Amino acid sequence: MPKPYPAEFRRDVVAVARKHEAPLAQIAKDFGISEATLHNWLNKADIEDGVSSGVTEKEAAELREAKKRIRLLEQENEILRRAAAFFARGAAPKMSFPLVLNLAAAGIPVAVTCRVLGFSKQAFYKWKANPVSDRDRADAHLINAALGASTATTQPSGTGLSPMNCRPKASGPGRTGAAAVQQPAYLVRFCQEAGPEP
Repeated sequence: MPKPYPAEFRRDVVAVARKHEAPLAQIAKDFGISEATLHNWLNKADIEDGVSSGVTEKEAAELREAKKRIRLLEQENEILRRAAAFFARGAAPKMSFPLVLNLAAAGIPVAVTCRVLGFSKQAFYKWKANPVSDRDRADAHLINAALGASTATTQPSGTGLSPMNCRPKASGPGRTGAAAVQQPAYLVRFCQEAGPEP
Protein backbone atom coordinates (compact mmCIF):
# COMPACT_ATOMS: atom_id res chain seq x y z
CA MET A 1 0.00 0.00 0.00
CA PRO A 2 1.49 3.36 -0.94
CA LYS A 3 2.42 5.78 1.78
CA PRO A 4 -0.30 8.44 2.28
CA TYR A 5 0.45 12.01 1.28
CA PRO A 6 1.26 14.37 4.17
CA ALA A 7 -1.71 16.33 5.52
CA GLU A 8 0.04 19.64 4.78
CA PHE A 9 0.52 18.68 1.13
CA ARG A 10 -3.18 17.76 0.82
CA ARG A 11 -4.23 21.07 2.37
CA ASP A 12 -2.05 23.00 -0.11
CA VAL A 13 -3.45 21.09 -3.10
CA VAL A 14 -7.04 21.66 -1.91
CA ALA A 15 -6.35 25.38 -1.38
CA VAL A 16 -5.00 25.70 -4.93
CA ALA A 17 -7.94 23.74 -6.38
CA ARG A 18 -10.48 25.91 -4.55
CA LYS A 19 -9.11 29.05 -6.22
CA HIS A 20 -10.43 27.71 -9.56
CA GLU A 21 -7.49 29.22 -11.45
CA ALA A 22 -7.02 26.05 -13.52
CA PRO A 23 -9.01 22.92 -14.35
CA LEU A 24 -8.86 20.15 -11.74
CA ALA A 25 -7.21 17.78 -14.21
CA GLN A 26 -4.37 20.27 -14.75
CA ILE A 27 -3.92 20.90 -11.01
CA ALA A 28 -3.81 17.14 -10.34
CA LYS A 29 -1.24 16.68 -13.09
CA ASP A 30 0.90 19.55 -11.76
CA PHE A 31 0.99 18.06 -8.28
CA GLY A 32 1.56 14.50 -9.52
CA ILE A 33 -1.68 12.99 -8.26
CA SER A 34 -4.70 11.51 -10.00
CA GLU A 35 -7.80 13.57 -10.66
CA ALA A 36 -9.89 11.11 -8.60
CA THR A 37 -7.58 11.61 -5.62
CA LEU A 38 -8.00 15.38 -5.92
CA HIS A 39 -11.80 14.99 -6.02
CA ASN A 40 -11.66 12.83 -2.87
CA TRP A 41 -9.53 15.39 -1.09
CA LEU A 42 -11.89 18.18 -2.07
CA ASN A 43 -14.92 16.20 -0.84
CA LYS A 44 -13.23 15.43 2.48
CA ALA A 45 -12.18 19.07 2.89
CA ASP A 46 -15.78 20.20 2.25
CA ILE A 47 -17.02 17.80 4.95
CA GLU A 48 -14.35 18.93 7.41
CA ASP A 49 -15.17 22.60 6.75
CA GLY A 50 -18.91 22.00 7.09
CA VAL A 51 -19.66 22.93 3.48
CA SER A 52 -21.27 19.52 2.82
CA SER A 53 -22.74 16.89 5.12
CA GLY A 54 -20.82 13.79 6.13
CA VAL A 55 -18.66 12.28 8.85
CA THR A 56 -15.57 14.30 9.72
CA GLU A 57 -12.21 12.69 10.49
CA LYS A 58 -12.63 13.49 14.20
CA GLU A 59 -16.10 11.91 14.27
CA ALA A 60 -14.82 8.88 12.35
CA ALA A 61 -11.99 8.45 14.87
CA GLU A 62 -14.44 8.74 17.77
CA LEU A 63 -16.74 6.21 16.12
CA ARG A 64 -13.87 3.75 15.59
CA GLU A 65 -12.82 4.18 19.23
CA ALA A 66 -16.40 3.67 20.46
CA LYS A 67 -16.80 0.49 18.38
CA LYS A 68 -13.49 -0.82 19.72
CA ARG A 69 -14.61 -0.11 23.30
CA ILE A 70 -18.01 -1.75 22.70
CA ARG A 71 -16.32 -4.85 21.27
CA LEU A 72 -14.03 -5.05 24.33
CA LEU A 73 -16.98 -4.67 26.73
CA GLU A 74 -18.92 -7.38 24.87
CA GLN A 75 -15.90 -9.69 25.15
CA GLU A 76 -15.55 -8.98 28.88
CA ASN A 77 -19.27 -9.59 29.36
CA GLU A 78 -19.03 -12.94 27.54
CA ILE A 79 -16.00 -13.91 29.66
CA LEU A 80 -17.85 -13.12 32.89
CA ARG A 81 -21.00 -14.91 31.71
CA ARG A 82 -19.11 -18.09 30.81
CA ALA A 83 -16.93 -17.90 33.93
CA ALA A 84 -20.03 -17.67 36.15
CA ALA A 85 -21.47 -20.78 34.51
CA PHE A 86 -18.09 -22.55 34.68
CA PHE A 87 -17.58 -21.85 38.39
CA ALA A 88 -21.24 -22.55 39.21
CA ARG A 89 -20.55 -26.18 38.25
CA GLY A 90 -18.07 -26.32 41.12
CA ALA A 91 -14.91 -25.86 39.08
CA ALA A 92 -11.85 -24.83 41.03
CA PRO A 93 -10.57 -21.32 40.24
CA LYS A 94 -7.14 -22.79 39.51
CA MET A 95 -8.68 -24.98 36.81
CA SER A 96 -9.97 -22.04 34.77
CA PHE A 97 -7.39 -22.54 32.02
CA PRO A 98 -9.69 -24.83 29.97
CA LEU A 99 -12.20 -21.96 30.06
CA VAL A 100 -9.57 -19.70 28.52
CA LEU A 101 -9.07 -22.24 25.72
CA ASN A 102 -12.83 -22.35 25.05
CA LEU A 103 -13.06 -18.56 24.94
CA ALA A 104 -10.02 -18.35 22.65
CA ALA A 105 -11.72 -20.80 20.28
CA ALA A 106 -14.74 -18.45 20.31
CA GLY A 107 -12.50 -15.57 19.17
CA ILE A 108 -11.90 -13.80 22.50
CA PRO A 109 -8.21 -12.88 22.93
CA VAL A 110 -6.30 -14.74 25.63
CA ALA A 111 -4.91 -11.46 27.00
CA VAL A 112 -8.42 -10.08 27.61
CA THR A 113 -9.62 -13.31 29.24
CA CYS A 114 -6.58 -13.51 31.52
CA ARG A 115 -6.97 -9.86 32.53
CA VAL A 116 -10.66 -10.27 33.35
CA LEU A 117 -10.16 -13.53 35.27
CA GLY A 118 -7.21 -12.10 37.16
CA PHE A 119 -4.21 -14.21 36.23
CA SER A 120 -1.20 -13.78 34.01
CA LYS A 121 -0.91 -14.86 30.41
CA GLN A 122 2.39 -16.53 31.31
CA ALA A 123 0.63 -18.89 33.74
CA PHE A 124 -1.88 -19.87 31.06
CA TYR A 125 0.78 -20.48 28.41
CA LYS A 126 2.86 -22.47 30.90
CA TRP A 127 -0.19 -24.67 31.58
CA LYS A 128 -0.95 -24.93 27.85
CA ALA A 129 2.59 -26.10 27.12
CA ASN A 130 2.23 -28.87 29.73
CA PRO A 131 -1.47 -29.65 30.30
CA VAL A 132 -2.82 -32.57 32.29
CA SER A 133 -1.59 -35.80 30.72
CA ASP A 134 -3.84 -38.66 29.59
CA ARG A 135 -2.51 -40.73 32.49
CA ASP A 136 -3.45 -38.01 34.99
CA ARG A 137 -6.89 -37.76 33.39
CA ALA A 138 -7.41 -41.53 33.62
CA ASP A 139 -6.24 -41.48 37.25
CA ALA A 140 -8.64 -38.67 37.99
CA HIS A 141 -11.54 -40.66 36.54
CA LEU A 142 -10.60 -43.66 38.68
CA ILE A 143 -10.35 -41.47 41.75
CA ASN A 144 -13.70 -39.93 40.96
CA ALA A 145 -15.25 -43.39 40.63
CA ALA A 146 -13.68 -44.51 43.92
CA LEU A 147 -14.88 -41.36 45.66
CA GLY A 148 -18.36 -41.84 44.24
CA ALA A 149 -18.40 -45.42 45.53
CA SER A 150 -17.16 -44.37 48.97
CA THR A 151 -19.80 -41.63 49.34
CA ALA A 152 -22.61 -43.85 48.01
CA THR A 153 -22.31 -46.26 50.93
CA THR A 154 -23.20 -45.41 54.50
CA GLN A 155 -20.05 -44.91 56.51
CA PRO A 156 -19.40 -44.04 60.13
CA SER A 157 -18.30 -40.51 60.89
CA GLY A 158 -14.64 -39.79 60.38
CA THR A 159 -14.40 -41.56 57.02
CA GLY A 160 -15.25 -40.56 53.46
CA LEU A 161 -14.44 -37.21 51.88
CA SER A 162 -12.77 -34.36 53.61
CA PRO A 163 -14.56 -31.17 52.50
CA MET A 164 -11.39 -29.13 52.84
CA ASN A 165 -9.34 -30.85 50.17
CA CYS A 166 -11.77 -33.13 48.24
CA ARG A 167 -9.64 -36.17 49.06
CA PRO A 168 -10.46 -39.14 51.26
CA LYS A 169 -9.46 -38.76 54.89
CA ALA A 170 -6.78 -40.99 56.22
CA SER A 171 -8.44 -43.73 58.28
CA GLY A 172 -5.34 -45.24 59.79
CA PRO A 173 -2.06 -46.89 58.85
CA GLY A 174 -3.68 -49.79 57.00
CA ARG A 175 -5.87 -47.77 54.65
CA THR A 176 -7.43 -49.55 51.71
CA GLY A 177 -9.94 -48.75 48.98
CA ALA A 178 -10.96 -45.15 48.31
CA ALA A 179 -9.38 -43.91 51.52
CA ALA A 180 -5.97 -45.16 50.36
CA VAL A 181 -6.02 -42.95 47.26
CA GLN A 182 -4.06 -39.77 47.76
CA GLN A 183 -4.29 -37.82 44.51
CA PRO A 184 -3.99 -34.03 44.18
CA ALA A 185 -7.34 -32.30 44.57
CA TYR A 186 -6.97 -30.52 41.24
CA LEU A 187 -7.09 -33.87 39.43
CA VAL A 188 -10.26 -34.85 41.23
CA ARG A 189 -11.83 -31.53 40.26
CA PHE A 190 -10.51 -31.88 36.72
CA CYS A 191 -12.23 -35.23 36.45
CA GLN A 192 -15.49 -33.73 37.63
CA GLU A 193 -15.17 -30.93 35.06
CA ALA A 194 -14.15 -33.22 32.22
CA GLY A 195 -17.16 -35.50 32.57
CA PRO A 196 -17.28 -39.28 32.15
CA GLU A 197 -14.26 -41.18 30.98
CA PRO A 198 -14.32 -41.87 27.23
